[in-house]
Amino acid sequence: MQSQSIKQLLIIAAHPSIAASRRAVEVVNQLGHLFKAEVLIRRTEDPRAALQEGVADFALQPADKMPPCIAKGTRIAAIPRRETAAESLLARLGGLLTTTANPFGVMKGARVWVKSSRQAAQILAVCQASVEIVEDGSNSLLQCLVAGQCDAVMLPTVDLMEHPDLGAFDVATLHPEVALPAPGQGGLVMESREDDTRFPDLATIDDPQSARCISCERHLLELFDQDPALGCLATTEPDGGIRLQAVFPELQIEENTATISRVGAVSKEPDQAALACHDALRSALSSAVYKTPGIATKRHEKEANKTAVPAL
Repeated sequence: MQSQSIKQLLIIAAHPSIAASRRAVEVVNQLGHLFKAEVLIRRTEDPRAALQEGVADFALQPADKMPPCIAKGTRIAAIPRRETAAESLLARLGGLLTTTANPFGVMKGARVWVKSSRQAAQILAVCQASVEIVEDGSNSLLQCLVAGQCDAVMLPTVDLMEHPDLGAFDVATLHPEVALPAPGQGGLVMESREDDTRFPDLATIDDPQSARCISCERHLLELFDQDPALGCLATTEPDGGIRLQAVFPELQIEENTATISRVGAVSKEPDQAALACHDALRSALSSAVYKTPGIATKRHEKEANKTAVPAL
């Protein structure tokens, strides 16, 4: 039985990148059905601040843009099911030719625009392309592709779900063995205030498997001191364990070349999978890239104080 004390209007403070997305609408519908209430989305760059200030009942944001630590006075209320964490490559029709040697399908000399050094390095490690990092939104990159300013773009697959008509493009959804996403990519995290007792358990919205995988990825990101170059993806095994794959690039953007170090680990516990990948990457990466006091110290701090690592 639902509590009668719950108000009839609920406010979700949502990050602009997902506020109008189909995924956010699904969360709104689920909350409305669960609490028999009208649910409104308020766009804000800082959903957590709106939650803490009491102007919203929930904060909803992409897991890959969420601050590294859970803020005082807030808690994770639910992590909805993650639809996909994959990356996609888009080119004008005829612009991609996937082969065993070139799983990206990018042709030699193609101008490829990406959003991060992680994406750039994974392409350049395989393809002879001209890659440029552009910090625009997915919509802007698609418009540039249409205008002919570039030959291909690499975007999170989840962003393409808001663009049902992609018939004018070649679209290649990249398998994790080809390209790894940002930690938490494609996931949503919903927070509430710790002292807010109006709401019952949100088990119907929360997805335990997605929560374990995103927790694992965020733990590894924390061990790498929030380095945006890190790519990783956690998946669940049939026995309930976690398989984590991780990649760390060495990018020479001026020379348009890159090398990558890639590792994997399987463990029953998300934190242990993250730690195993962290240690494997530490061995694989060159001393110039990895063996810095900051990263080494970060690892030892986590070993000494497990509570410092945010758990979802």
